[in-house]
Amino acid sequence: MGASTIRDITKSTSFGLGNHILRPYAKRNLNYTKRIFNFRHTRARRVVECTFGILANKWRIFHRPIDVNIDFCVRIIKACCVLHNYVSIKDGVRFTDTLYNCPMDNLTIINENNRGRNNMDSVRQYMSSYFISPEGAISCQYDKV
Repeated sequence: MGASTIRDITKSTSFGLGNHILRPYAKRNLNYTKRIFNFRHTRARRVVECTFGILANKWRIFHRPIDVNIDFCVRIIKACCVLHNYVSIKDGVRFTDTLYNCPMDNLTIINENNRGRNNMDSVRQYMSSYFISPEGAISCQYDKV
């Protein structure tokens, strides 16, 4: 995992850990750091689900499986995002009001050649530590766990 790309998909606990799938810790015997991770993971998953819902409501292509080559699928998704932003700007949405600059200067690469559960455990532990660090913490997380 590089500093400029986050390739891990946030999933619920019903999915196993795998390469590119990051799920929350099981809800039993959680320490404070793991509870913070689960809170932040849930927030990220909600944002992704809401974003997809907005796109699906606006663009019919997301109402069914996209049966095309993966490279073309990526282009379709990017085009829908660009069109969504264009329409939003025309409707008067000011994106500068919604931007958040996440400080990710101190991220390190976690063994990206490693596959499966061990790698995702490492990523999850790394993210847990990051979320409680001064660079990665957000004020509301302490009130919610």
